[in-house]
Amino acid sequence: MSGLRVLEFIDEKEAENPGEFWTNVYFLVFFVPLVLAAGLYLLLKIFKFPTTLDDDTTRYLLSAFIQSLAAVIAIVVSLTLVAIQFTASEYSSRVIEVFKKNHAMWAIIAGYISGISLFAFILMSISDSEVVYGIKSYAVFYSFFLFIALLVTLIPHIRITLNSMNAEKVIDNLFDDLTSEKLISLQPKDDPFHDLFVIINSSAIKGDMVTFSYGLKRIREKFIEIVNSSEQELNSNSICSGFYDNVKRTSLILFEKREEKFLFEIIINMNNIVRRIDCNNILKFKEDTLNLDESIEINIHNIIAFLGNNAIDHEFESIYSYSINLISGRIAHCLGLYYYKHDDDYIFIMKSKLLSLNKMAYKFMKSGNSQSYDEIVSEIKNINQSFIDNSKEVPNEIINLLVDKWNDLVYRYMKSPECQKGQYYLEPIWELVSYSKISHLNKEEIENILEILKDIGRDAYRKYNLPEITILIKRELFDLGLHFMDEDNSELNDIVVNYLAELHYLCDGLEEIENDSKNRFAYSSGVYVGEKELEYRRGSIYTDIINTLERPYSCSDEEAEYIKKRIYIE
Repeated sequence: MSGLRVLEFIDEKEAENPGEFWTNVYFLVFFVPLVLAAGLYLLLKIFKFPTTLDDDTTRYLLSAFIQSLAAVIAIVVSLTLVAIQFTASEYSSRVIEVFKKNHAMWAIIAGYISGISLFAFILMSISDSEVVYGIKSYAVFYSFFLFIALLVTLIPHIRITLNSMNAEKVIDNLFDDLTSEKLISLQPKDDPFHDLFVIINSSAIKGDMVTFSYGLKRIREKFIEIVNSSEQELNSNSICSGFYDNVKRTSLILFEKREEKFLFEIIINMNNIVRRIDCNNILKFKEDTLNLDESIEINIHNIIAFLGNNAIDHEFESIYSYSINLISGRIAHCLGLYYYKHDDDYIFIMKSKLLSLNKMAYKFMKSGNSQSYDEIVSEIKNINQSFIDNSKEVPNEIINLLVDKWNDLVYRYMKSPECQKGQYYLEPIWELVSYSKISHLNKEEIENILEILKDIGRDAYRKYNLPEITILIKRELFDLGLHFMDEDNSELNDIVVNYLAELHYLCDGLEEIENDSKNRFAYSSGVYVGEKELEYRRGSIYTDIINTLERPYSCSDEEAEYIKKRIYIE
């Protein structure tokens, strides 16, 4: 146990300061034999032991020391070079550059060469006469103890050389090599993280989670250090760009290998980065590049969205669920920063994140993963609702975007295979109606909502044989018409009435279904009032519809002819 503690002590001291450690080791190697030789010399002299050595014995002994050290150093250097070659082939060729700075290798070479030189000098100084008490006898004693000490140094050397082949130690050495001076001198094409990602990619392929996690953590810390650095000469743009590319390449490898746990480690570290970067640096590089797309916030977001979208394709639930939560959380965070700083850049960031969530929702819709689709739609709705609740403070640009994308999401869903099975969601319809009542939405957004509602109502009846949905849409449109009348917005009210008329005439037989007491799905008295309003205004509506048929309209030519036919019959 004590021997193990000694080895651990050696590891700790060498890791703290290799240069100082090996200097102290070889100082002791050459100094302690001096003391031991002096003690032995005095002891033999005091007790008057015979100490006379003939010259042949002395020469033979020193020659044996020289040959032994030469053989040992040759073997040690050869094995060290083999170890370097193996490590370089296993991880990265840059490991060779790191081993060039290995203090252990150079220290043992220098120590053994010094020992061999000293033994050779003592050997040459021995004459043909016997070696008696005196400086020559003392030199022989010293040579013996020095030879033993030099052999003992093999223990820490072998221990430290084996440690240096460990993946974590290789990673540490590569990071130690990334000094500020080296980072400043990097050319734009240089990528300081490349060799490190080669190591963690290799560990991921082998299933070595410990090395992968350790390497990714060290890369994360170095990246944060670079981003938060105040060095003006540091080419942060180029360094960060290389980092983003490496993360994506590693992620693609892991997706191909279906290594979900390694991917989860990546997304956790990406979240750690955005949480720990100073808020003043989160939009860093904007001033240099004049492009907010190059900011750290956007790039890290793109990586998280990239992981989420690919996770959907590979059905990695833990990855896409976590990415959705992270994106949603960052939207709320950026909204808070916008309130605090009133920086329009955060509007751009929020828009980017909203678009990513919608893209993921489309993927869920396309894949038929209804459970995950419900979850992300619920998340989007929560975000939308938080914006709506604070609509006076949220920029109109954000409100318009989220409403537009929500409209598109609902409309795409209504056109999806799920819809063809008759699985309409009523809640999205009510969400559309709710958004259309937001007074500060621009007119184009509201018109878009109304048109989507009309299209859903038409397709529900004519394509999917779901008249109850069409009845519901008519009711909701009529309620919206009343709302616009209360708001004195005759232009939007006219659009509502026109769409009601379209549904009335395009959906042949709907009136009979509406009047059938067995099929009054969500059919309130408001619909009857709406029909009376429709009848009251029918004369002017005919004229309006006929006039609009002469220009591009929301219905097809076939539908336009159908409207004309129905009008003339009436």
